[in-house]
Amino acid sequence: MYALTKRLHGWIGITAGVLMTWVALTGALMAFQPQLLRVINADTLMVTANGPRLSPNELIAVVSARHPQAQWASIELAGHDQAPAQALLSVQPGAPVQAAYFHPSTGERLPDVIGEDWFETIEHLHRDLLLGDVGKNITGISAILLLGMVLAGSYMRWQRRPKTLKGWLWVRSSTSTRAHAFQWHGVLGTWLGALLIFSAATGLSWSYEPYKKAIYQVLSVPYKAKAPRTAPSTYDSAHFASDMSAAWPAFVRDVGAFDRAIFTPKADDVAVAYWLPGAAHIREKNDIRFNARGQRIEHRLFAQKPLGEQLTLSWKMLHTGQYWGWSGQLMLLLSSLGLVAMSYFGFRLFFKK
Repeated sequence: MYALTKRLHGWIGITAGVLMTWVALTGALMAFQPQLLRVINADTLMVTANGPRLSPNELIAVVSARHPQAQWASIELAGHDQAPAQALLSVQPGAPVQAAYFHPSTGERLPDVIGEDWFETIEHLHRDLLLGDVGKNITGISAILLLGMVLAGSYMRWQRRPKTLKGWLWVRSSTSTRAHAFQWHGVLGTWLGALLIFSAATGLSWSYEPYKKAIYQVLSVPYKAKAPRTAPSTYDSAHFASDMSAAWPAFVRDVGAFDRAIFTPKADDVAVAYWLPGAAHIREKNDIRFNARGQRIEHRLFAQKPLGEQLTLSWKMLHTGQYWGWSGQLMLLLSSLGLVAMSYFGFRLFFKK
């Protein structure tokens, strides 16, 4: 049994190892996407308010003075001093709706954010290798093989288990290069095995719809297929400012401190998605709605949702580690880089045999 497991472990490793390494590297980039975008776009995303922050109506007035025909879809404000205001708008009739960033105190237009398209390509490379459904199947198979590799490696390490705890967790000095590679491969697998299983198990949901549906069923969450994106509704400056006149003071009254909030007018009300200070990730979103008179008609807090719903809403954040903030991102980064190192030592072992 041991010999067969070892043979399969080696051959799967050298055939699927390169793909696993590629998926791991792209995953490491995805884990720190928010921080990397902030660094790349520091002049926009890390701008500091130099006075009182503009209210929605004040920002609308400043932008409308420069673009009288602007059509507004939504407006986003920060609740702290080191973030821009943002709006989804078209500056003139017929122009596409796009994100625009503004200084939080003056309303001055800031440079557009760069790098988002690049990260979107990285995400597609990670999920489907830019090959659509075919690529999803390939990465899904690689995730299943990774699960098998970790389990097989754990079995072999147990069969040849070190006599001391230090032998399990630390690399011993050795004069043989092959023995040295063998120890590094095993120790890294011991440290990172659980994280690799977690990454592969969560990632499989993007490859296989039945697997995703099963997760929802286990967590007692109704499954809904992702709706296709539609163009947002837009309103002229006067209509948008009228909606904000009621929604903004009502939001400040009912919510108080917040990290950031996005105001989106609907047919008869204004929907607000907002994040509380200290929110770990972008999916930790709360929702509140106000009617035209500023009366609250709905309020759903993320923290009050059932645990299963919180997990399914945050599934991508679980996969990237962002669900736990910096500590989770760091753990998933180390597991991704550790898989690259394990692949390197595994190749050395196979070809030195």
